[in-house]
Amino acid sequence: MFRLRAYSALDTIRLHQHVVAARTLHTLTLTTEACEELGLATAAREVTPGLRPVMETAGVDQALTDWSSTRRQQI
Repeated sequence: MFRLRAYSALDTIRLHQHVVAARTLHTLTLTTEACEELGLATAAREVTPGLRPVMETAGVDQALTDWSSTRRQQI
C-alpha cells in the first residue's frame, strides 16, 4: 500500500492518491444514500469546459445555487 523509501519517508504521491479516492468514495456514498432517502436525483453540470462535471441535486434552480454559494462569489 504505502512504500517506505530507504530513508523512511512516506511516498506522499501514493498517500495523496488514496486520500482523493477515499474522499470521492465517501462523497458518492453520502450523496447516493441521501438521494435514496429523500427521493432526489443528481445531475452533472459542467462548470469548467474540459474538466470533470460537478454533481448537483437535480431540479434545484440555478438562482438558489448561486445564492447559497458564497465560495464562488468570494473567488
